[in-house]
Amino acid sequence: MSSPSAERRRVREHLTRALRSVRSAPTDALTAPQRARRRAALRALARYIAEGHYPLNRVSPSPTPVFVDEAGARCAMAALIEFTGDGELVRRVARDHNLAYVEQLRGDPTLLAWLDHNGITLAEAARILTESPGAMELRRLEALQTLTGSGVSKVIFDLARPAEVHPAAMAAAMMDDRTNVRVEPTLNAEGRPQTSREEMTAQSESMRRGGR
Repeated sequence: MSSPSAERRRVREHLTRALRSVRSAPTDALTAPQRARRRAALRALARYIAEGHYPLNRVSPSPTPVFVDEAGARCAMAALIEFTGDGELVRRVARDHNLAYVEQLRGDPTLLAWLDHNGITLAEAARILTESPGAMELRRLEALQTLTGSGVSKVIFDLARPAEVHPAAMAAAMMDDRTNVRVEPTLNAEGRPQTSREEMTAQSESMRRGGR
């Protein structure tokens, strides 16, 4: 399995947990039509999870939700809204707030009305929306995939990486034993994996010496 596939697995596992949590939530306060629409939306979410067409972040260097990516892949919330026939809301959010968290959209009356109509709370929508790794990490994951496909058996990979790299996705890439890629961290003077702080210190010292 390639590293991007490991990232898809991470998203699938997140959405599966979110679906389980939302399904188990009490719905006594909802009307019968709201409960019916909610059940239909959650069935659509289960299909979305199974299909596995998740958006990729090629825009922001930091982890962020992506409502609709450049290839047209929808996030789970966008897919649910589109499933109910409100494609205009999807297009508007993608145009105006494509990298926003649900909490940042709490002032959008159309989105709030959609949530209420379908018996879904703002907190549940926030749980469903998935954060995508930063664009830099995506490029690293794709590089690992390319190297795997070309038969490279060992990759020296600097894990003293910028803060935007998503640790769960990188851990999945490192632990993937069905590929012949082996990921190795940069080592410090004592032979241990170098931390980000140690890397920054080493870089500063190198720049200081170079300025002499």
